[in-house]
Amino acid sequence: MGQYGKGDEGWSMIELILTLLLFGLLVSLALPTFTRFGEFVEKEMFLKLLASDLEYAKMQAASSEEEIVVYFDTESGWVKTIRGDQILRKIKIPYHFRIETNFARDQIVFRHTGQSLGGTIQLRSGKRLIGKVTVQVASGLPKVELIPQ
Repeated sequence: MGQYGKGDEGWSMIELILTLLLFGLLVSLALPTFTRFGEFVEKEMFLKLLASDLEYAKMQAASSEEEIVVYFDTESGWVKTIRGDQILRKIKIPYHFRIETNFARDQIVFRHTGQSLGGTIQLRSGKRLIGKVTVQVASGLPKVELIPQ
């Protein structure tokens, strides 16, 4: 009963070390891919959130028949949707992203009809353009575009 047959001794120390080394190599090869995928998803999600915020502002302006302003507060890192003195929505710009717009005073004004001036909101990481939201003239509809890296 106390005797073991050949092959039942378990793994040798060398086999364990080689197995762990191979596992570590595979993880180190796969990690950059997962990191890049995570960054891609983050910028895509933020741009879609920004587009939905613009659609929300357009719908609020048309339904309430009041002007709604979407203000890009780049110094404090917030995008604010405002009606008069009331903040309707507020989204945080991720710390490693920067927003640039070609709108006057970094704000989009949706008129009481839901219309706005057209323009572009660029999302940057450092100096590199990584995506943009284009607001169509008059209709105010946003279009998201991711820049391939």
